[in-house]
Amino acid sequence: EREITVEEYYRIAYDIRLQYPQMPLVRVSEREYFPVEFLFQASGPAPKGNSDRKLAFGLGFSDKNACRRRIKSVQALLEDREVIDNLSRKLQLLKMQVDTTPLELQAK
Repeated sequence: EREITVEEYYRIAYDIRLQYPQMPLVRVSEREYFPVEFLFQASGPAPKGNSDRKLAFGLGFSDKNACRRRIKSVQALLEDREVIDNLSRKLQLLKMQVDTTPLELQAK
């Protein structure tokens, strides 16, 4: 048994190479975490179908340049103590919290 990074885990377990391995994970349930880039890159037909215009917009939104800008803006927000404190107060009302420290997880 050895420790591995999230990047290594996804490469070994799923043959997925993360484009942004330095970005935080997003907790979606008690025991499920996903790389934040998955949330921005997921697209596909809706149950009733997406128009070509909507699909083009979705794909354009997640292009590499948009992702880089988004990463820089998220990193800047995470470094702004006032923003984090304000967000934390609001999330507490929903029984949620902001944690900017890396989380160590045990893979199955």
